[in-house]
Amino acid sequence: VITAVINFNISVNVKNLLLHKEKTLSEQVIKEIENEGGAEKKVIEKRRIREILAEKTDENNKKQKEVKEKIEKEIKGEGSLTKEKAKKIIEEARVGGRKINDPSQNDFEFDVERDLKKDLFRHFVRAKYTNSSEVSRNLITQFADDLDEIAYSIWFIPNRLIYVAFSIFLLLKFDFNFGGEGTALPLLAIMLGLFTVLFVVEIMLFKRASKLNLAAKKRQEEDNKIIYERINNLEYIKAVSGEKYEEERVDRQLDSTFRRNKKSLWFSTMFKAVPQYVVIPNIPIIFMALTLVFYSKNDKMGAVFLIGNFVRYFLSVRSLNSEVNKIIEAMLTLDELSSSLTIVNESAKTLNRQTTLTVPNVPARNLPFKNGDIIFQKVVFAYPKRPHQNILRNFSFTFQQGKIYGIAGKNGIGKSTITKTALKLYDLKAGQIFIGERSIREIDTTSLHQHICYQTNRPTFFRMSIAENIYYPNKYDKKDYNKLVKAAKKVGIYEFITKLPQGFDTVLREGGSDLSEGQKQQISAMKMFINDYDIYILDEILSNVHPNLKGNILSNIFVKLKGKTVLVIDHHYEIFQYVDYVYQFTGERLIKDKESFFTKNKEEEEIEK
Repeated sequence: VITAVINFNISVNVKNLLLHKEKTLSEQVIKEIENEGGAEKKVIEKRRIREILAEKTDENNKKQKEVKEKIEKEIKGEGSLTKEKAKKIIEEARVGGRKINDPSQNDFEFDVERDLKKDLFRHFVRAKYTNSSEVSRNLITQFADDLDEIAYSIWFIPNRLIYVAFSIFLLLKFDFNFGGEGTALPLLAIMLGLFTVLFVVEIMLFKRASKLNLAAKKRQEEDNKIIYERINNLEYIKAVSGEKYEEERVDRQLDSTFRRNKKSLWFSTMFKAVPQYVVIPNIPIIFMALTLVFYSKNDKMGAVFLIGNFVRYFLSVRSLNSEVNKIIEAMLTLDELSSSLTIVNESAKTLNRQTTLTVPNVPARNLPFKNGDIIFQKVVFAYPKRPHQNILRNFSFTFQQGKIYGIAGKNGIGKSTITKTALKLYDLKAGQIFIGERSIREIDTTSLHQHICYQTNRPTFFRMSIAENIYYPNKYDKKDYNKLVKAAKKVGIYEFITKLPQGFDTVLREGGSDLSEGQKQQISAMKMFINDYDIYILDEILSNVHPNLKGNILSNIFVKLKGKTVLVIDHHYEIFQYVDYVYQFTGERLIKDKESFFTKNKEEEEIEK
């Protein structure tokens, strides 16, 4: 509304014209590629694409030069590409230039994009693991640009409608004549003064905006890294019921980035708005003011006013026509994004899909965990990506409370699957699992995970401190420092941690890449000494720890786990000396070893030597 009041003929025709030329360049190059060598030829030399680009590019058109440079980066060197691949590269190079910025919508647009990212992440992390495993891990970040376009278009359409309606109202209601008696020179002075001030302001804004935008981009990259890290470790998050923790963390991260980036958004918006909505639209006004001054003492003054008003009305009508075109372009932008919107929509439906398993007389409830025997009753299970390949086939077994079980078997036969189904990470095709005489479908998932310690040979680490990783998904309190020290000594990692610059507060790299595999397993094992659980699942733990150290750690662990229900899955014989029973898994059942697994493997090792 303010823009319409200040100037009726606000327009972005200059940018539209540039975008039109850019589109024309892309279309011309694509057409030449299609015609190169005839329809039978499916490939084209990179060198030839660069030649076509050079022929078609208008070197005086800055936008075309930018697009040309983008394409040339993608097709460096020698060799050839399929025509389809070449056309795709050219199409993608021109996408980034189609957006027209509006000063009144940027803050709102980024606000909408932030909230869309939050909602997508919330859907992703809350969904059943069977559902989320089917959805692209790049869902949130892959469509970030599309969400930006969607948010922009949603705001742009009503914004332009308001502008057009108000401009028409002003045009019909008022008649602003330029250059009344004695006003020509003051008007000219004001216009020139404004132009000079705005030019200086623009330079200042550019310097500030460019610096702030660099910092803003780095913060946005940090956001994406954190989201990717969570998505790549979703199984672990689900296994320990870390959904709420992750939602709060990502909310805080995105909110913090948004607040810190607001300043850069403001400077960037003003930098784009000043030339687009103040300088360019006022050029014809300045020109007309100069004309009025030039003819102010001429006898044909009335004719000048007639011409001036005609030009003004012509420009106003052209401006309104341009605004209507932009409304249509915004709608077409939404249409172009329909495929991406469809993918996001389908992904959301998949994430919220209900389980197809119907177990008679076992309604889904949220009962608290109750310790007891773990009973598998005719369980049939297949992973979602291979629904016809059953890993568990009518599997039935009872793990008695307070006993330690060793499970051995071939790789890929389904040993770890037993534990993953008990953690409710996947839905069963048939059968039931009971803990403490309650079906796990009745047990609240968070309550279940709070009583089960799940340890694997590939522990998960986030870009947090060592202490925060150990206590995840709970918050670490400094008063628990002594617990950390005792646990670190039990697993033989205390001396290493004390040598780190910040000790337990040392922030790890993504995935714990600054640790060896053995150190990761030792730090992860500290969880067993920090908290007390009812059930422990140990899936090939300490497989990368030195044998001399491993024995001491295992001894400490099983002293701590005495009287607990423990499932030990492993290939290494030495760990089975601590278990009560050793079983071989076949996929359908667990077969008890007739002789000691530990003794048997040790004898085999002696024979091999």
